Amino acid sequence: MTNVTAKTSWIRVASSGELIAGEMRTVKRAEHQLVVGRNADGAPFALDNRCPHEGYPLASGDLEGCELTCCWHNWKFDTRDGACLMGGEAVRRYPVRERDGEVEVDLADPPPEERWSALRASLEEGMLRYENGRALRDAARLLQAGYAPERIAADVAAWDARHAEYGSTHALAVSADVGRLFDRYTGTEALYALAPAIDIAGESNRRLPVRPLAQPLPIDPDTAGEDLRHAVEAEDSARAEGLLLGAFDAGVDRSAIESWLYAVASDHFLDFGHPLIYLVKSQELLERLGDGARNHAREIHAGQLFGIAMGTREDTLPYMRGYFERLDASKLPELWERADGSHVFDAGLVRDAVLDGSPGEAFDAVWKPLERGASPLELARTLVGAAAHRLLRFDDAVDRD
Repeated sequence: MTNVTAKTSWIRVASSGELIAGEMRTVKRAEHQLVVGRNADGAPFALDNRCPHEGYPLASGDLEGCELTCCWHNWKFDTRDGACLMGGEAVRRYPVRERDGEVEVDLADPPPEERWSALRASLEEGMLRYENGRALRDAARLLQAGYAPERIAADVAAWDARHAEYGSTHALAVSADVGRLFDRYTGTEALYALAPAIDIAGESNRRLPVRPLAQPLPIDPDTAGEDLRHAVEAEDSARAEGLLLGAFDAGVDRSAIESWLYAVASDHFLDFGHPLIYLVKSQELLERLGDGARNHAREIHAGQLFGIAMGTREDTLPYMRGYFERLDASKLPELWERADGSHVFDAGLVRDAVLDGSPGEAFDAVWKPLERGASPLELARTLVGAAAHRLLRFDDAVDRD
């Protein structure tokens, strides 16, 4: 028997005469369990005997021509290449040769990297169909093959950006958040962290086609940021996206592109603030990839920009118009420059005014400390605390009414 650690590992599984067309047998060698048979055309084959669906033995199924049917859930496979003809993911096929009256199978494992592309494609197909079982199994196989969990999370966010009808969804934020658990869950256990991101991406984009991207446009490095801003303000999403993709193709630094995105996301209060949240989350996600982040950034930021261009501008609606008119008249940039933290404010009073005061009282409670030099960071922390108090008041009985 050839050493299984070699580049090839040919072992005998049967004599040529023992394999009869249309019949199958189970062969166990070391940790391998194979289903071996001969197709109707006379060609021998060897597949992993465990159905990729739930692990039941394929050898107990039916073989017609070159099609093997798992009798447990009716998944069907092409014995010539392992492709799944009905069901979900493919089954592993092993190289087979016949010589000197013997049938031999090569049990050597290919380099893990050679499996990544097919597994990623199958994972994406699972998300597209919202077949969580398939998607999670393929994610587990990627982890077993040495694919980094950070890359799976970024792949999920990029897939969401490609398919989302109106720009990136919550799948982006969740893909970033789950990365904080990778220190706790290592190896294949990282699937515990990845599962929520995979689930929400599939649920949000079930069977949606890839959204066509605009053609990249040439940019003027000196005006690109403002050009992008004007295109978004005009809701010219094709031009805005073309400028963004052109900037990536021209090699513009990602930090510069992200500064443009922050500007366009801040011109309006969009979709209850989601675009700004997504920008922060995307940076967190991409930072985990390090030097390999640029391709993911191109796709993810294109999805975000489309969402920004298409987003509901809450500040133009009647219920918020007065607030933003007052904000526009408040010379915020000048105050921001002068805010040095010299003023100490009562965080409890600010919190109470924001939670229980009128809109005007809430505005004043935040604005007056800033006007006197309070730290913007400390005010932001106070607002986060107020939001937490609001959540603590949540009453599901009211929500169900």
